[in-house]
Amino acid sequence: MTPFTDRNDRRFFRRQLSGLRVKPLDEPLRAQTFFTRVIYFRSLPWHYYSDSDFLNIVKGYGKVTRYFLIRNRREGFIEMSSCTEAIRAARELNFKEFKGMPYNVQLSFKYPQLTVG
Repeated sequence: MTPFTDRNDRRFFRRQLSGLRVKPLDEPLRAQTFFTRVIYFRSLPWHYYSDSDFLNIVKGYGKVTRYFLIRNRREGFIEMSSCTEAIRAARELNFKEFKGMPYNVQLSFKYPQLTVG
C-alpha cells in the first residue's frame, strides 16, 4: 500500500483520531494503520430518498459491500470493500450536498465492519 504523504491527509487523520488520544506519528501515515471500512453519514435530509440514492453518494469511490440507513435519525453507514476506499470517500465527501442539504461524513472507528445491512 502506498503511504499518505500529503499534508492534508495527515491533518484529516489527526482530526479523525483526535478523540482517541493517539500520539501523532513521526513516519508517514499508512492506510493499513486505519482498519475501518465503514463511513458514517449524519445530517441526511428529512425528505424522501431511495436507498439507491443514498448509495450513489459514494459512487466512483469504490465498491459498497453493506449499508445501514436510519432515516428517523438522519444517519447512515456505508461499508466499502477496502479501508483506502473508505478513507478517500470520507475525505472528499465531507460537507457536500445530498438532495439540497449538506451532510457530514466521518470514518467510523466504533464499527470497523458492518454485520447487518
